[in-house]
Amino acid sequence: MLRGDDDPTTLRMYVKDRSGISEITVEGANFLEVKKRFLSYLDYVYRDEKYVSITLEVISKFSRTKRVFERISYDDAKEKIVEFLRYVYNIESFEDEYYYKYPEYDYYDVKRDLKSELKSEVREESEISRTRYFAEDFDIEADIENKTRQKIFAPWLKKYNLKNLSIKDKVFLLLKYNHPNEWVRSQDLKIEYEFIYKEKIKLSSLSTYLARFYEEGLLERRGSRAQREYRLISEKANAVKI
Repeated sequence: MLRGDDDPTTLRMYVKDRSGISEITVEGANFLEVKKRFLSYLDYVYRDEKYVSITLEVISKFSRTKRVFERISYDDAKEKIVEFLRYVYNIESFEDEYYYKYPEYDYYDVKRDLKSELKSEVREESEISRTRYFAEDFDIEADIENKTRQKIFAPWLKKYNLKNLSIKDKVFLLLKYNHPNEWVRSQDLKIEYEFIYKEKIKLSSLSTYLARFYEEGLLERRGSRAQREYRLISEKANAVKI
């Protein structure tokens, strides 16, 4: 929805509960900043309420958009807010959302540099190796794509040998490094896991690992089964050696 010349943008959330109507306004902030402030305000509102009515509004230089949700639960409110913000900021994929989290990197610059480095390494090898390299161009491109994603979104991975990590280890490291002191849903973690590690994981399997971490005292959890969120307990997590 937003265009480059739309900034700064004003976003408002009106909340109607038993005590009346309150609002929070955020101006000129990026997707993650607005998301954090709106969801934090939501936590405050729902401390004493089971259902509230919410109005979300965005005002830019060229447009004004409003969404109204009558008497919705906490879990539904969170989902509607995130959906609305993704629409406002043109967040169509997990990848898009992560670019807000790591603005210091330019994806295509990193990919170009990695490709240049890899080709330089190949030139130093034998003629046979070079022939094999260019004959397997598709695989090399896929390898560069994976390394680019990992360098931007999981720079901590360079400290580990992926071949030696179990699925449980990978889930734990994702929580430890990418979500320190953050609540995260299993559904979102599944998308992130597959994006970072380039391998599939069943939601049921992921939920099992999260449940084990919770039983081991490494995680906190909250919310209903459908919208359950988890947060790593930093002091205990730091003691785990992988």
